[in-house]
Amino acid sequence: MLWFLKKRTTDRRRSPRVRFPSSRSQLVVRSLNDGQILHPRILDIGTGGFRFRGDSRRGRVYKGDRVEIELLFTMGDIPVKIPGEVVWFQVLGNGLQYEGGVRFGKMTPEVLQRMDEFVKKVQSLEIQAGLDSEEYVI
Repeated sequence: MLWFLKKRTTDRRRSPRVRFPSSRSQLVVRSLNDGQILHPRILDIGTGGFRFRGDSRRGRVYKGDRVEIELLFTMGDIPVKIPGEVVWFQVLGNGLQYEGGVRFGKMTPEVLQRMDEFVKKVQSLEIQAGLDSEEYVI
């Protein structure tokens, strides 16, 4: 196998990711570089970070940007603020959308526990629905 193909298939994440139920949570990302406030859609999430998609017409972040994530796990819940860094970014096909990945920064033990419980709950719901959970670990 060619080395550049092998690199692409290597997963360097420290924690597994599960497909994100977008109807269950809300997300605000604030760039600490320029103050932009974005509302991207989370595609998958784990305790170490998340992958997102956004609309370029509403602003964007770039690789290396430091961000503050405000995540509301369920409606009526108190949002948590988590520091992070955009670790990869790419513009998609028509240039109007982009995807990226954020690695979470240091979290308090309480926030980390809530995140872990949330990820496990989502994984459990997928298993109960009869979905192959391996399919969603990204």
